[in-house]
Amino acid sequence: MTLAVLFRIFSIRYSTNQTKRKAEKMELYATAKEAIKKAGLDYEVVKRDLFTKVHGHGVLPVRNHFATVRMPKDATETPVDLGVVGNYYTITQNEEAFDAIDYANAGNEILFEQAGSMYEGAQIYVEGVMGDEIGIQKNTTLQKRLILVNSHDGSTKVVVKMFFYDIKNCTYLAFKLPGYTAELELKHTKSVKNKLEEGRNILLSANATFGVVEKVFRELAGRKIEKGEAVDFITSLFVPNAAKGISTRTQNMIDAIVAMLEGRKERTLFDVYVAISQYVDGERGKNKDAEMRINSNWFGSGVSLKERAFDKVVKSLNSVNP
Repeated sequence: MTLAVLFRIFSIRYSTNQTKRKAEKMELYATAKEAIKKAGLDYEVVKRDLFTKVHGHGVLPVRNHFATVRMPKDATETPVDLGVVGNYYTITQNEEAFDAIDYANAGNEILFEQAGSMYEGAQIYVEGVMGDEIGIQKNTTLQKRLILVNSHDGSTKVVVKMFFYDIKNCTYLAFKLPGYTAELELKHTKSVKNKLEEGRNILLSANATFGVVEKVFRELAGRKIEKGEAVDFITSLFVPNAAKGISTRTQNMIDAIVAMLEGRKERTLFDVYVAISQYVDGERGKNKDAEMRINSNWFGSGVSLKERAFDKVVKSLNSVNP
């Protein structure tokens, strides 16, 4: 089952047990297609007519709407309903969804580590590491990660998401800068030439964006911050007007993030940002199921909170260094 892949990835990425994480030996793949096949995500998806049952009138067709169905790969599987889409929705099969990236990745600039699915295959993703690891400050090593996403329920287009991944703290660092985007859309085209051109443009854009954000990270790592200042900063992120009072739930969140900063001889703005991201990935919503958490932390309210934190530390940096 592909969901087993999802939970295996989730346990590694959000585990605070570093020994367990290091013990996991990941296979690397030169193409997204290879990772998809290895994870068993190379199933066919089809559109089927949609009907509704009306009491006393039998079964009626639903106009301009269709069901997307995951077809069985063999006799041991059964069809799975993935969602409802409109008349103009075009299916992009998982195996061909990321051809543009694969064509442009001839030099193996990206090595794909894993693939997984959510909601019984309605959404799938492939995760790759781009280029070399980078050191930002002592004991902090980051990877440039691309997460390629395809969906069959109309919830999202075929996209490429960019994150820095903090290896030590097991957290995906989100960012948002004027003039740069952390999410790019892959357009569906049959032309190999067009796919190659599109893939090259996406990799060039990703490299440029990662380069700019890396410089910002280094500036943040050079800005020391006292504990009291860090507490005030974190509090202001969750409570814009603390004079009106802080709920117990919000105070617990603030205390948990501050606790993640303990033990550091010197704290920097970068440490504060990482602690917030670490809290979002590892603690926020930890009682929810894995699919809801990973969806939130990569695409939903979790990533939005990380982006707000990034924006706030950058503004704080600029206020000191105009």
